Amino acid sequence: ESIVAVDLDIMRSLARALALVPALRWLSLPDVVEDFALQMVWQLDLRQEAHNLQRLHHNFSEDRGVHIPLPVMEHTSRDVLIETFEEGVPIAQFIESDACCAESRKELSRLGMNSMAKMIFIDNFVHCDLHPGNILVSGTVGDLRMVYLDAGIVKELRPDTHKMMLSIMHAFLTWDGKEAGKLMVENASEQLCADVDGFCDGIQQIIDDSKTMPFFQNFAEYTARIFNLACTHKVKLEGNFITIALAMKICEGLSIRLDPDVEMVKGCIPWLAKAQLHHGMTLSDALFQSHGVTHALLSRLTV
Repeated sequence: ESIVAVDLDIMRSLARALALVPALRWLSLPDVVEDFALQMVWQLDLRQEAHNLQRLHHNFSEDRGVHIPLPVMEHTSRDVLIETFEEGVPIAQFIESDACCAESRKELSRLGMNSMAKMIFIDNFVHCDLHPGNILVSGTVGDLRMVYLDAGIVKELRPDTHKMMLSIMHAFLTWDGKEAGKLMVENASEQLCADVDGFCDGIQQIIDDSKTMPFFQNFAEYTARIFNLACTHKVKLEGNFITIALAMKICEGLSIRLDPDVEMVKGCIPWLAKAQLHHGMTLSDALFQSHGVTHALLSRLTV
């Protein structure tokens, strides 16, 4: 614990120092580090991870394609975590094996994309450490299952923040960059934006570019451009969004590696629409007309 405390103090000092640079204060670096520090401290108490596993297991209890091991609470303590044994092989090993064909790669890509979309948009409880080492694969083609391990790092937004994130994501996914930029400025915890139209035009340009340069495949470039816009126009980015965006990128990178032709936007839209209905938000015509979303589709949506 003392080693972790020292490491976190170093990270806090660096983040505070960088935040003194006028342009970089808008990147919320101290907020991101504090969020990371909280997760690290929680991980030192394995009972917290046990509770995370219980909640994730419940959230995916009706989905055949994703499984979460259950903790054995009567044998779990601060320093010991006992879980149910789950069959499977590491996903990196599976995709290199003879059992992995084109169909299974597409199936796993879809499972990864849908499970992340469900966690972000529906559950508001996101496993933020889904790198290949924390994913097992079991089953056969047509009935594959992904097992998610190591739920020490998770993220949950306040209900009002989550609803606001849905609005921003809706604007991004329906190609309305100006509305996305407007919402980012209006909901920023701090902003001194003297040219709101310029900021919104910049977000719109990123979205327009993503029509020919797919957003998720060029995530790093687009993220850097959004950060640059935030610094230039003095709009403080929400640290929670950055944390979730990074978690999303890890999972999406794996989905794209499995199936380079996967349509991430098309796959995420139904989950976003279902989440908006859950919050009592009005669905735009763009979701139905441009993306083929129907109420029948939403009613049977599953991972």
